[in-house]
Amino acid sequence: MKNIQLVGKIRYLIFALVAIQAIIILMMTTFRLGEWYDEKWDEVQNSANQHQFYLNRITIEQKEDVMDVLKQFPELLILTSTVDEETKHELIGLTGKAEQFPEIQLYDHTIMSQQDIVKLLNSKNEKATIGDFNGSIHNIKEFNTPYFAKKHSIVDLQSYIHTTKSINGSYTVYGSEQQFKQLIKALSVVTHQSETALTTINGGVAKMDNTVTVVLSCLLIMTMLAVFILFIAVTVANLKNLGHLTLLGWSKWAVANKVLRQFVVFSILIIPVFAVILWYVSGWHSITLKVLSYFFLGGVINLTLTLFMTGIAVLTVFSMKPVDAIKGKVPHRTLYGMGALGYVLLSILLVFGSVRLDEPIKEVVQNFRIAKQWENVSNYYTLKDMQTGEDLSTIAGKSNALDRDIYHWYQSIVKDANVFIAHSEYFDKDLLEYYREQAIYENVPEKAFWYMTFSPNYLKNIHLNVAQQYIDNAESGTKVFLIPDSYTKQQKEKFEQWIKESESTERNENDIPTAYNQENRFKFITYHFQQKIFSWNNTPNDEVMVKDPIIYIITPENMNYLQSESLRSNDLNSYIKFKDRKTAENYTTKSYLEQYHLADNELKFVPIQVFIDGLQKDLAETIVWFGSFIVGALLLSILLLISLAYVYRLTHYERLYISKFLGFSFFKMYSLPMILILSIWAIDMLVVLFWPSKSGIVSITIYGAIQLLIFYLYMSRNDIKQLLLTIKEKS
Repeated sequence: MKNIQLVGKIRYLIFALVAIQAIIILMMTTFRLGEWYDEKWDEVQNSANQHQFYLNRITIEQKEDVMDVLKQFPELLILTSTVDEETKHELIGLTGKAEQFPEIQLYDHTIMSQQDIVKLLNSKNEKATIGDFNGSIHNIKEFNTPYFAKKHSIVDLQSYIHTTKSINGSYTVYGSEQQFKQLIKALSVVTHQSETALTTINGGVAKMDNTVTVVLSCLLIMTMLAVFILFIAVTVANLKNLGHLTLLGWSKWAVANKVLRQFVVFSILIIPVFAVILWYVSGWHSITLKVLSYFFLGGVINLTLTLFMTGIAVLTVFSMKPVDAIKGKVPHRTLYGMGALGYVLLSILLVFGSVRLDEPIKEVVQNFRIAKQWENVSNYYTLKDMQTGEDLSTIAGKSNALDRDIYHWYQSIVKDANVFIAHSEYFDKDLLEYYREQAIYENVPEKAFWYMTFSPNYLKNIHLNVAQQYIDNAESGTKVFLIPDSYTKQQKEKFEQWIKESESTERNENDIPTAYNQENRFKFITYHFQQKIFSWNNTPNDEVMVKDPIIYIITPENMNYLQSESLRSNDLNSYIKFKDRKTAENYTTKSYLEQYHLADNELKFVPIQVFIDGLQKDLAETIVWFGSFIVGALLLSILLLISLAYVYRLTHYERLYISKFLGFSFFKMYSLPMILILSIWAIDMLVVLFWPSKSGIVSITIYGAIQLLIFYLYMSRNDIKQLLLTIKEKS
């Protein structure tokens, strides 16, 4: 009895489906653990011992006043956050007393401690961050994020506001209630809003994205249905054996046990293997060992489901009479109903999944394009970090000595062709509308535009030729702007008026003296350039190569205080760039920096590639996950179709083999299932065509072709051999 195998090669398909079922359950476990992880982070802003206030409609003039008020309460910890809806990356900004921060713990593992926050707030690096934000360049602490959880980063509040371009939002405060009330009173004064308005939430609806749950649930249902159909099918296929073996003295239990026990044993064996693999791959291995028990629980759930489905199959065996089993009587309608239901549900799932893939695929393609376009400048060097040295007063905003030193240092190297300034800003419609609503400027440009700040050397580098007389104008202190010839006369006039209004400055004895600061002069030149210009933008949703930007030709002599004091900015879109490593090393040696009192500041320039590593990492993860989904869905569709084909052949074997013997064509033999496959495929195609969905059209086309090919290959496999066996049995 031990050497008898009552289930043919179809058992390997069942093993595969049971394994897939286990993987899906473990992925659902991973997703739920990711939700718990996010909930622990959310508790930081929703715990019982905190206060909240809300800033809305804060003007640019009020922003500095609000920051001054927040600094007056060092005993409070004040934090806020925002989530990028595309990347699901949460950025938290905080200021105040780090010891008030509620430590984030999960399963006895400390994710974020008060000491981490102390280190962040005491860091001399203005761009310091905890967590991977815009690459790993400024990380002072790295921590792994498990799959299906949001990425989190923490920065100083000042850096947060600089990054998000807004101080508005919901704020959480830790500290005494008395000081919180004093804070609200002070904010009420500078914002001209009532205390009630500041402490009352104004709109906002939490959005729950349950796409992952729906997709995994649908995949699980499909897999369970396929497994269940095959359990019934192999049981039915052995009903004739049941009749013969019963007459030979086998009990029904012995037959059922021999057929189905192997699948239960397999479910038990894969529990520790799959649990450890998913625990490691999901990223939880670097967080805590205790989570491993949840993955074992997922394996037990898979075993329970397998036992449940085999139990129903066993009942099928026990309900059959030996005489009926010998005659091959099987529950046709039940098998057809389950098969059709499974096929239709799988079709709906694939259409749903294909349509939802449009946006992620678009993002993947866009990220590929961005990464490719950044390759041309990836070897350029940009300022990563600089030490405070003896310039603490400049960092504190009480002096501009460091800004002057940086300015004079740049002034000394500006003639080197491998040294240039390249900086950009995008003024979108919302920002321009905000300028109008707040009456910040009398004249506001009519349409959104890119504002590029390029030095003459960089213009030569991108082959944008400008007449020497205009370069001379810029070097003599005139702000020279290149306006594309695509602008109408009215649009050009509006822009010129806005530039003069926004760039004009009054002389201040503390400003770095430049020719422009002595006498504000402007010159506007119309230009034509057919090629698109690299924007130095690393936001996936924005363009990297842009057409017709406004270009400000910057030189040391035509800077105002905003530009001259921004030369020490140290991010991807900072001002000063070196074309190669040699140039960067030449001008950052200690002996050279000493001439400009910068030796103690230790200017550190790094390749731009270091900054964009975060983009590449996110891209790889996106490709892996969505690629896995597509492959998994197609694989499952193939397995389910084979299951249904197996059932169809099992329940119609006599008619099919007789039809084959009589010379019927493949389509005539299998007209009913072929019509079902083609009809559902046509409906799916109509849905994605009218949606419309590019990824849906591609996915459903491939899906239909694979379905037809697999059905043909499986049903025509060994059909002559099966015909001869049937004739032999009947003879």
